[in-house]
Amino acid sequence: KGINLNDSQVGVKGITLMAKIPELKNVVSMALKSNKLGDKGLSIMTQSDTFRHLEFLSLWDNGISAAGAEMLARGANFNNLKELNLFKNNLGDKGVILLVDSTNVAHLTSLDLGGNKISDEGALAIASSPYLSKLKKLDLFDNKISPRGLKALLQSQTLVSLEELDIVKNNIDVETAAKLGESTSLAKLKIFMAF
Repeated sequence: KGINLNDSQVGVKGITLMAKIPELKNVVSMALKSNKLGDKGLSIMTQSDTFRHLEFLSLWDNGISAAGAEMLARGANFNNLKELNLFKNNLGDKGVILLVDSTNVAHLTSLDLGGNKISDEGALAIASSPYLSKLKKLDLFDNKISPRGLKALLQSQTLVSLEELDIVKNNIDVETAAKLGESTSLAKLKIFMAF
């Protein structure tokens, strides 16, 4: 069961109401792009049993900060997630570090962190996270990652299932990305988008 409420102006008030609807308890997929939820809305989702079974969650463009990332990392409702889309939020390195240092990401197969002002510090945390071994798709589009961060990702010993990596619009030139891509230790990597 899934719900698509992308661009629906749900807001904090709407998610508060949804959190009290018993019929939503079996929902496994929620798309909530551009709903102005912010950290407060995410806090409501964290505290409600209604969202306990979520496997797919899209929070694209909701003004979520590092505090929200910490809620995702610690919230019991988020330990079944297989796909998490946090594109165009404000996690920064701090939020990414909190998120990937959590058992809540252990089942993720897809993680979108594009447009979150992530630098090498965040990339290094992703590359060394012991909880991302099932991750197949990682989107880091439009961040601040340099060749140092890309090298860490491509040489990661923990991203063993990674098949797709997007680092388009980062601080990496085409030649450097291509050179680093040739020396990857990610055996399953099939799609590497760098430009």
